[in-house]
Amino acid sequence: MSEDNTPTMKPVYEFRFFESDARENERLVRNTADLENDSRDFREEGIELLAQFGREDPECEVSLMGFQQI
Repeated sequence: MSEDNTPTMKPVYEFRFFESDARENERLVRNTADLENDSRDFREEGIELLAQFGREDPECEVSLMGFQQI
């Protein structure tokens, strides 16, 4: 919860990394809900920035999986 105890929703993205543009050889799958160093300061803006970086990577496919309450 935020400092004023108001529940906030944070997006959850899945990142799938591939060996080539053919998308045949998936090599890694990560999910923002699994972040170990997530902190109160790493909110929607941080997750959206990660998603933007993933979308710019030609070997990465980014999918919005839903939202989690923080």
